Amino acid sequence: MALGLALQATMGAGLVRGPVAGINTRSPYLIYYGSWDSTKINFARNNYRLVILHPQSNITAANIATIKRGPDNIPGPAYYVSVLA
Repeated sequence: MALGLALQATMGAGLVRGPVAGINTRSPYLIYYGSWDSTKINFARNNYRLVILHPQSNITAANIATIKRGPDNIPGPAYYVSVLA
């Protein structure tokens, strides 16, 4: 429940309501506030459906886009990873 509310609150500009497709209480997630490198970015992209990170880390918009593409490495919803900062 709290995860759904957090996702809804952070996506308020897009007026997303209800459950986020592909994410439920069994979905693997990562909370990481350290420095990012290509190994960590690929690990997050390939192993998690939700990534929570600190926006003041060394993460870039391009890194976030890479994570969001998910394990199929194709933009779109099939294996999309949600990223919260």
